[in-house]
Amino acid sequence: MRRLLLLFILFIVSFSAFGEIRTDDNYRYAKRGYFGTANVSYILWDDYNHPIGIGAEVINGYAFNKWFMLGAGVGANMMSYKGYENECVVEAVIPLFVHARFNILDRRVTPFFSLGVGGGILVDNYNSGVASALYLDPKLGVAVHLKNGGTIDFGVSRLFSGVIWLGSYNGIKFGVSYTW
Repeated sequence: MRRLLLLFILFIVSFSAFGEIRTDDNYRYAKRGYFGTANVSYILWDDYNHPIGIGAEVINGYAFNKWFMLGAGVGANMMSYKGYENECVVEAVIPLFVHARFNILDRRVTPFFSLGVGGGILVDNYNSGVASALYLDPKLGVAVHLKNGGTIDFGVSRLFSGVIWLGSYNGIKFGVSYTW
């Protein structure tokens, strides 16, 4: 897992260096005002014999300048695995969170760091409606600002979502987002 993270960081550094060489200032993106983000992700869960999951989030907020954005989001992170008696169990953590994002450079291609913090609800075959204690989603990625004013983001995050008395739902998220 450390090798994967190291390769991703090298990818971010090389991609942002490419963005610095190309100083194409014909792009525009919201420097201040409302923003909306839609995100889809592929999740490698830590527990339950490493099942694969999917996730989706919608975030709305305010961009204070071209470097800092703050908003609120809701999403669903799902997984499926074989239960104790080989029955199929489908679980979802539905997070409600505050989202902060920091762009590193003022370039068309820039690395960024974002953080989602909040709580959520566990929905599954057995424990529907159980409140989660914590939802923490720090993300490191690369943003590509498009000429139409939108942004496409590629990122990886370490998801932490603990559920009271039921354990933790932690994993690695690989996501793609579009921000308008």
